[in-house]
Amino acid sequence: MTTLYVMCGAPGSGKSTWAHEFQKGRDIDYISRDKIRLSIITDEEHYFSHEDEVYDKFVDEIALGLQTSDVIADATHLSHGARFKLYSALAARGMTHDKYQIIFVQMGTDVEECVRRDELREGRQHVTRSVVRRMFYQNTHPTIDEFPNVKEVWIINGRNILHQ
Repeated sequence: MTTLYVMCGAPGSGKSTWAHEFQKGRDIDYISRDKIRLSIITDEEHYFSHEDEVYDKFVDEIALGLQTSDVIADATHLSHGARFKLYSALAARGMTHDKYQIIFVQMGTDVEECVRRDELREGRQHVTRSVVRRMFYQNTHPTIDEFPNVKEVWIINGRNILHQ
């Protein structure tokens, strides 16, 4: 059975950095919604101008990857609704809960560190202090009973994994 690692956290919380470190030396596909988005939009287009296409490609790549290997899904996944949307989209592509397990990876970074990191970003990766704060406080932590195939919830503090 393959594992889907679902990254959860505000911009600047360290999701991508942690995912790349975790991936080293392991047979895990890394799929980033931001990376897909930036491969589709042009410099002149609004960041979310092709969001339906971006999301469909994100889910398609996750579903394809889960057929043969573990996958890291890198996006904010801040709410149960956002996580349920992914879960349902995977089921619609034949990836039912009995075919893979989920480990939620919730970043434990505090809001001031998220803001500080975001301020170091350039271009479209920079989302502004107010957006980071709003998204940070909208975050609802995932739970072990959120879906039938959730194996664990990890809280990441620095490089330490704390199990819920």
